Amino acid sequence: MVLDVARRRAPAHLRRDHLMLAAQYAEALSFKVQDSGDLHGAGVWVDRAQVWAERARWPDMAAYARVRRSALASTCTDDGPLALEHATDALHTPGTSTRIRGLAAKQAAYGHALAGRPDATHRALDEMTRLLTASSDHRDGTDRGLIAIGDWQDPDMAHHLFAQARATCDVRLGGGESAIPFLASVRVGTSPNARRNAVNAARLARAHAQAGDPDQACVLALQALSTGTAVDSLSTRVELRRTLAPLNRWPARHDVTEVRHQITALP
Repeated sequence: MVLDVARRRAPAHLRRDHLMLAAQYAEALSFKVQDSGDLHGAGVWVDRAQVWAERARWPDMAAYARVRRSALASTCTDDGPLALEHATDALHTPGTSTRIRGLAAKQAAYGHALAGRPDATHRALDEMTRLLTASSDHRDGTDRGLIAIGDWQDPDMAHHLFAQARATCDVRLGGGESAIPFLASVRVGTSPNARRNAVNAARLARAHAQAGDPDQACVLALQALSTGTAVDSLSTRVELRRTLAPLNRWPARHDVTEVRHQITALP
């Protein structure tokens, strides 16, 4: 790897900077590799980011790599216990900023939700809100350069991200009805990003199916299938497959059969 070679050849006083740059590169690349469908490769790059961050004595990046590991477990494999394990490790990484601990608490909430523990989920969401709200008042710059979520000093952005986390947990707990208003506002909202729009449509389809509305669930799932196939997005495919379980309540419906056929045919 070019960055690693450059680090080894760099003067001693610049080697920490090179390690930090390599860790940032690895963390950013892990997102690209993940959405290409290579979860093993994404994990390899996350591990490299953590190793280089630890060598650079950069606790926020080391902890954030654990947050990314938790996200891979919750988002791609629905492994709640593993997501919770990595999130807990991140929360207890010494020297970690309040902001990164807030992101770890969010992932802990996702892990609890996947495990079907609503009380623990809501406690983790409350802890996420507390930490991320506090981080907007006490930014020390140690998490600068991370591909983490948003600018917590913007109240509108913070409110949106808190609502997004709660809606995601509601759907994972099976309570899609309460998540529909927020997910619908995001759908109507604004993202010009085709992948993000497809993921949002698929998640909203799942929420409608959980709420007992197969008509709208199928319409949204077909929209996500159209967009998601065009962008070849793992995130979209995973989210679409999650609609199958709640749609199984209506096995005789033609539109449900069509959606099921198209989803099961995905690579």
